[in-house]
Amino acid sequence: MKDPKEILAQAEDASRKVETWADLWNLLFAPETGLVIRAYPTEAERAWFLKTKEHKAIRELVTAAMRRFGAVEGATPRKSGRFLVRVPRSLHERLELEAAKEGVSLNQLVVYLLSAQVGTFQAPKTASRVTSRTVHFRPAAVRKRKLQPA
Repeated sequence: MKDPKEILAQAEDASRKVETWADLWNLLFAPETGLVIRAYPTEAERAWFLKTKEHKAIRELVTAAMRRFGAVEGATPRKSGRFLVRVPRSLHERLELEAAKEGVSLNQLVVYLLSAQVGTFQAPKTASRVTSRTVHFRPAAVRKRKLQPA
């Protein structure tokens, strides 16, 4: 468990750098990555933190950010370039093996595969075509061309 003063100092620093109040909220309270969640991982620790003057000050920072950015305008966070995808363990293992074969990181492989697939995807003209579209994944295409490490 971290010192509440340290968390408040980090929140104050972040409040000066964010582009929306939603970005500040996510940085502090996102379920898996939020600063407060990581500092106080258990329910009991968070319950304790909610009673501190530092938590009250953090809530005031968020309120001030809402006034500064606008409650509606600031509600849309900026895209970070990160997102979490949960996949079956078997798929995760297959992707790791493929990345190792290619000599790249798992992230590089997945970015390549997504980019290649999105580049070949053509948006359907009607909603009925969406249900009939099948996306074909060809892992061999990755082996044909060595991925370039970033």
